[in-house]
Amino acid sequence: LQLTLGGDGGRLSLNSMRPVNTESFDYVIFAIKTANPRRISLQLWDDNSEPTSPQIPLKDFPPQSMTPDGWASYRIPLRVLNPENSRIAWFWIRCTTGPESIFIDQIAFARAVEPDQSSCSIGDLQSSLGERGYDAGSLDGIWGGKSQSALLEYERANLPWADGIADESTCNMLGLRPKYP
Repeated sequence: LQLTLGGDGGRLSLNSMRPVNTESFDYVIFAIKTANPRRISLQLWDDNSEPTSPQIPLKDFPPQSMTPDGWASYRIPLRVLNPENSRIAWFWIRCTTGPESIFIDQIAFARAVEPDQSSCSIGDLQSSLGERGYDAGSLDGIWGGKSQSALLEYERANLPWADGIADESTCNMLGLRPKYP
């Protein structure tokens, strides 16, 4: 999706059929490509067309990863953008000055995964994702932002949904044995 935003920004619908209930999610994850991300701010809006928080500058969050062609992946805690756990209907992006061409991809909500929540070993999961071309970061067995982003990328490419959870079916697709027989 490409947007050209002026000073008033633009609004993206996350779900055209119904608002998204975010109670069981911890992060909003997305990829963005723009010449000057420091001029971009974000805001989530609920299904009553009310903002769930003040506008949050994108510059306040370091990207989780960058690609050589300029795409930056972000994972922003929902507690910052949606402290009341409202049902989300809009993902709002604003450019602070002048027109800005922005490309956006892969907007999703995700849950944090603790090592004991994964159905397979985190180290094996990182290794398997890396072998398939998904950058899961260091093969250290620690679940971090790069591991989460890689798993979401893999799920988006191979499943009809992406939730960022290394459940039994995802581990099986990656050829990994369950942690607990």
